[in-house]
Amino acid sequence: MASKRFGMIFGPVACLILVGIWQVHQATTKAQPKMEGIDYNQLAQAPRMERRSMTIDKRVRTFEYFKPSDGRQKKLIIALHGGLGDGMKMARRTGINQLAMRYNYVVAFPNGVDQGSAGRWNDGRETNSRAADFELVDDKRFIADLITKLSRESGISLKNVYIVGGSNGGMMAQRMGCELELEIGGIATVAASMPAPLSRTCKPKFYIPIMMINGTDDAIVPFQGGSVKSPRGGDVLSVKETINFWRDTFKCVVQSANAQPYVSFADIKSQVRVNYFQSELTQRACVIEVSLVGGGHGWPTKTQHSNTNLGRRLIDNPHDLRTVLRRRKLAQLKERYQDVRGGEAVGYDATGAIFRFISYN
Repeated sequence: MASKRFGMIFGPVACLILVGIWQVHQATTKAQPKMEGIDYNQLAQAPRMERRSMTIDKRVRTFEYFKPSDGRQKKLIIALHGGLGDGMKMARRTGINQLAMRYNYVVAFPNGVDQGSAGRWNDGRETNSRAADFELVDDKRFIADLITKLSRESGISLKNVYIVGGSNGGMMAQRMGCELELEIGGIATVAASMPAPLSRTCKPKFYIPIMMINGTDDAIVPFQGGSVKSPRGGDVLSVKETINFWRDTFKCVVQSANAQPYVSFADIKSQVRVNYFQSELTQRACVIEVSLVGGGHGWPTKTQHSNTNLGRRLIDNPHDLRTVLRRRKLAQLKERYQDVRGGEAVGYDATGAIFRFISYN
């Protein structure tokens, strides 16, 4: 009788304990999401962002801002758009704000100086073909002040701040690596290398880990270096020269076997070459080079690979006049972009790889 009564009491208690253990396990699993093979379609809808502003040299500068509402914020990302872009376009094309919500990171998408309907960055190429150079806009101060402001507001230390950028924004990120007087966590760039004039004056004040993702057939920012094929123009170092510059500057002489996790973000592993160098002093990532073999100019993700933003779904009926016209237009656009951007669409999740760099560094 006593054992039966004990069982009646202990049974429900045991169930509650098991449920509690299961809930703790689930919470732990969600706190450490899988890095490789992120399905952006399964992520929560892109969070709403707040337009904010600050004044630099009597000029109002704006940025799109996202701060997670739950939990303690862990990292701060400053994401710089490419030429003729803006912060909102950067968020939509990269999915950075979606992953930031998942990882509890704060993100700011600054807007470059407006020229017509889009902005650009004064990245150090020393040409005078646009407003950010002609008016000597101090983008360096804008980004530095933005980092300081948001770091203080969020309580995130400077060593947990990262600058990422694509194309013109990536070159601006390289410039910040040279001239920023703040010790941040790292820099990641896509479809960008170091502006040639900058390499002659670059003297970083602090050690900053660098990650670079580039397509080998990029026809705008040449993988082999030389003249940038855009209205802005200017010269850049080759990807190899840029990588060697940072390796020599930060004494990155050890090539580690830790490259494999960054290969795993590719649909076809043979299309990706990764060189992972680490510091002899810290034994952590110093320079990571990701080369997309045959890749063109763009920010590749699982949902939008470089050059595939033209691939609009066609109407099913092949004899429909609209289908014929759309296919013809699509072919013309693809041909034009092949001439301008170069390369093919390489299935690589650049955003996921950069978040791995940020999270594990």
